[in-house]
Amino acid sequence: MGQNHAYKRGFIPYAFAAFLIGIVGGFSTVLGPAFVQDIGIPYNNTTWTALAQAMSTAACAPILGKLGDVIGRRTTLLLGIAVYGIGNALSALANSLLFMLAARFIVGIGSAAIAPVVLAYIVTEFPQNEVAKGFSLYMLISSASVVFGPTLGSLMVRSYGWRTMIWVCVAISAAVFFVCLISCRKADGIRRPLTHFDTTGAVLVLIFFSLARASHPLGKTSAGLPLPPCGF
Repeated sequence: MGQNHAYKRGFIPYAFAAFLIGIVGGFSTVLGPAFVQDIGIPYNNTTWTALAQAMSTAACAPILGKLGDVIGRRTTLLLGIAVYGIGNALSALANSLLFMLAARFIVGIGSAAIAPVVLAYIVTEFPQNEVAKGFSLYMLISSASVVFGPTLGSLMVRSYGWRTMIWVCVAISAAVFFVCLISCRKADGIRRPLTHFDTTGAVLVLIFFSLARASHPLGKTSAGLPLPPCGF
């Protein structure tokens, strides 16, 4: 019975990681307007703060997902959370638009590393008849945290300022990192050698996803729908 439910215990750190992406992502929805107002630049620059993160997430997710098979889910998850936290720390220190764009780009790289390994765990570790429930649980965690994030974020910005809100995001990232460090098991599936990696395809993904995101505000198509991720 214990072995039958081991996959549920193993999912705990990945659930925390999904919560991290959702709650901090929700906080970040109010970052752009507060930031541009604080440093005194035109409001239309709000789009760029969101676009920088969306662009790096979309471009790097398929590549980091592939590399996660090589270095292992645990290592990829921890590195992703660390990069995510560092990006948010740099965001809290930003005093110019260029600085903020670079910081949000780093945040996007972190989220691009985290999301694929969470999904990979569900696909590979959950029993076949439980995979749909695993995805439903993942969506529940992500959606619930995204719903509450903007409200909590706006309250913090109004009361303490946007920098304090981002430092709270850094603290949450650090807490989740230590939870995952302790609870994420080292035996995390079969690692695959980095053979037949489509380097050319990876470069093209980075280039063309970046161009596509840059040409559509907030990474949306002309119909207003999010641009879909792609994989190898």
